[in-house]
Amino acid sequence: ESLRQQLSPEKTPQFHRNSSERLTYPTHTPHSELRLWTKERDELFRQSLSRLKEQVVKANTLVREANFLAEEMKKLIDYQVTLQIPAANLSANRKRRAIVSEPAVQVRRKGKGTQVWTMEQLENKLVDMRDHYRNWKEG
Repeated sequence: ESLRQQLSPEKTPQFHRNSSERLTYPTHTPHSELRLWTKERDELFRQSLSRLKEQVVKANTLVREANFLAEEMKKLIDYQVTLQIPAANLSANRKRRAIVSEPAVQVRRKGKGTQVWTMEQLENKLVDMRDHYRNWKEG
């Protein structure tokens, strides 16, 4: 019976006697710790995936605007959303997250090659592009 309890603690509760001789349930068994770890890992993954989805949706919106402005002004530039793994996420000391990639923007200039921009770079460039577009429209 003792061996059965050790092999399947989730089916047969193990009792311990504390100093006042009352029977108590153990607070952590290896199986319960594994279930807790799995649950936490799954929740972290779900949250990370949700955050990545939000970032990709935002990136797509900005890229559509950049492509519209480039096309309107007859620029030979194409913007596309891609995923990249920042160098900081390759470090063993990185923040613990389930998803290590993040959206980035691939910028293709006809005849001049390709670059990859961070979302921050695109946001900053869009400010200039909007100004340039307004000036171009006016004049």
